[in-house]
Amino acid sequence: MENRTKSYAYILFILFFSLSTVISINAIDTDHSKKVVIRNIETEISGYTRRKNLLEEINIHEGIEFENYVEMITFLDEAIQDLINMRVFDKTEYELTLESSTKEMDIYSMKLSINDMWSIYPIPFPLYTSNTGLILGVRFFYFNIGGTLTDFTLFADINIRQNPDGEGYLIPNWHITPAISGINILGQDFSLEYNQEYKTVKKKSGDVLEKEYSYHFSSLSLASKLYLPLDFYYTMEPSITLNYSGVETQFDENGVQFALYGIEDYKLADITWNHSLGYNNIDWIGNFRHGVDLHLSNALILGSNFTQSEIIDFSSEIEVGGKFFWRINKYFNFSSQIKGIVGINREMANLGENLRGIRNINMFGYLAAFLNIDLTICIVDWDGVGEILLRPFFDLGIVDKENSVFAIDDDFAYSTGADIILYIDKLNSIQGRVTMGIDLGNPDWSDSEKYELDLALSLSY
Repeated sequence: MENRTKSYAYILFILFFSLSTVISINAIDTDHSKKVVIRNIETEISGYTRRKNLLEEINIHEGIEFENYVEMITFLDEAIQDLINMRVFDKTEYELTLESSTKEMDIYSMKLSINDMWSIYPIPFPLYTSNTGLILGVRFFYFNIGGTLTDFTLFADINIRQNPDGEGYLIPNWHITPAISGINILGQDFSLEYNQEYKTVKKKSGDVLEKEYSYHFSSLSLASKLYLPLDFYYTMEPSITLNYSGVETQFDENGVQFALYGIEDYKLADITWNHSLGYNNIDWIGNFRHGVDLHLSNALILGSNFTQSEIIDFSSEIEVGGKFFWRINKYFNFSSQIKGIVGINREMANLGENLRGIRNINMFGYLAAFLNIDLTICIVDWDGVGEILLRPFFDLGIVDKENSVFAIDDDFAYSTGADIILYIDKLNSIQGRVTMGIDLGNPDWSDSEKYELDLALSLSY
């Protein structure tokens, strides 16, 4: 009996010691009030992304300290989500290992693992949009140039349309736009863009084409984005634009057109300062977005046509808006956008581009407001291949013209339709999109202008 009692005591001692050890270890693991430091960072990169650029992108380095464990985890989770939002990596994850611990500090090592996706997309295409007709062009994307996380894009296209009289063809628009983004200078990102374009702008009220004008312009812009605390940001983009070789076509009451060289509706040279203050916490979760973006932006424009007594004049555009994305589950995503724009001493053309189903030229003015509502539905999810999404939408907008009485037929528009979107796994940087919109304010179902078709390689907003 005595031996059995000793055996029980021995077993209880072992259990008590083991339990005490587990509790002690757990107390060490969950003591998140101490400072922490990441002393070593190992990177496992499948692809060509450079370690230096990767760590700079998420602002992390060996020896980085945090006030506590929770702060470190929060920082790393946000950094990984930022990499996911770049849409150039197939895999982004990290692993922490506790190397040692003192009374004052826990010392960790981290392993950061990423897989690069294919990032060069030369895409020649013939496309059609009801706004411009047949387009022949090329979209060349080179994301993550040489592993530097800098992106290069080249957009070029030419618009070919048949003459209104049915004889021959004309080219109302063409452009070529090279751009580089993500240029890191002293820890700050910059984007550089050049645009060379020939453009035809039309102003239409109801069924009457009032005016159209064509001109060449060249522009160069340099943009930067400053990230502020709590997901706020400030962007700035100075640019210079030269407009030249313009021809304006006006129409008399009988529809007879006549050409004027020298256009009153634009300046020969513009110097513009675009800037905005915003809040953005939108994240990509798979091929859906989730979060909110709010912004207040302003363009300050100094222009001149060098012919009038007032050589320099001032105009401005102010825009306030917001985007909302709600990932309901893996199959449904609700989103909406609201936007208001004011032109000061500046009429804004082609405002119909904010509404799917409404021809761009059908809306212009000095004041405008728009609402877009979408429900995105995943209809095909083929693991390892891609996804097909269906996105029905409803859009509405209103404009106000100067010296004009509000007319609901001309100044208010609403539309519906759907986008079909294609994502291919491993190619998340781009998407294919087909949009079919219907102008609900146009009662004539046989009118071709009741419909708008758009084939694109981009997000709708």
